[in-house]
Parts: sequence; structure tokens; C-alpha cells
Amino acid sequence: MGDRDRRKIELFAYLNETIGLIYGLKFRPDYGASLHDSFIGYLLATSSDGNGYIYYARDLSHSNISRKDSLNVYKQKPLATLGLSFSFGQCTSCDWSQLNGSTQIALGYSNGSIALFHLNSNCLNSPMMTRREKENLIIYPVRTFLAHDTLVKSVKWSKSNPSILATGSLFNRELR
Repeated sequence: MGDRDRRKIELFAYLNETIGLIYGLKFRPDYGASLHDSFIGYLLATSSDGNGYIYYARDLSHSNISRKDSLNVYKQKPLATLGLSFSFGQCTSCDWSQLNGSTQIALGYSNGSIALFHLNSNCLNSPMMTRREKENLIIYPVRTFLAHDTLVKSVKWSKSNPSILATGSLFNRELR
């Protein structure tokens, strides 16, 4: 076994009691200059409360966080909430993509709908696309549409063409 195989795996948990069940997680590495040495990217979470959440992802291996039963627990508030002004049900799937230098996110919902969010300066600075509630930034979608008749199990942006989105439904076994 090499040194790589002998390394101990460190466990970290991001906990937020208020968002409900987490259905999906997608990591996006930091492609630019890091905000801090411990910053390694972003974590996108989908939840049973019908929202998506963006968190900072940090390397906590050198931090002084207290240990409990050999599990490092790190409570974190979301950087932003990807929300709707109406309900599509539970948020069941998610994916990140890069399009012309800006980030876009697709979220799938339990009613078969898809919501598209653009995280560029035009959208983030628009009072029609964002709102602040206390310390939380809420971002609204630029587009929503019905993709399936049942729960969206999977959404995936094409790596070769970031304007193409594939979606999959659980119960009627459709891929669109």
C-alpha cells in the first residue's frame, strides 16, 4: 500500500436542521482565486422544503473544530437559497454548468418541473431576480418549465454543450 492508501479519511457533516431532507448534493470546485486557504468550492443541496441551497465548501482538516465521536461536525448557513415564489413540491435533483463564464444551475422537482437559475452579475444585481431576507440571499429562476409528468430524478448539463440539459423521471422512466 502506498501513502495515498494509508491516509485516514476525515468525515465532515454540513448540518442545517431547517431545510428538511437532503435529496441531492453536487460539489463545484473553486475555479478562481480562493477567498481563504480553507475555501475549496461550493456545495449545492436540494431539499424536501422545495428549495436548493448553495454553501461554501471548506477544507476543515486543519481547523480547531471540536470532535464528537470521531466525526467532525460543522454547522453552516447557506450562502444563498434558490427559491420559487410558488411551490413545485420537493426539490429532488440538481446540477451545475458553466455557460459563457457564468454559472447556471438546474433544479428538478417532485411535480416534474425544472427551474433554471443563472448566477451572473446581471441576475444577482436585479431586484426582480433576488431578494434579501435577514442574512440570506434568495435567488429566483430565470426560467421554469414542465419536463415530466412525475418526479424529476436526475438533471444533467452536457459537458460538450452547456446549453443542453438532460432530465430523467423516476416513475415513467423517461429521459428528455
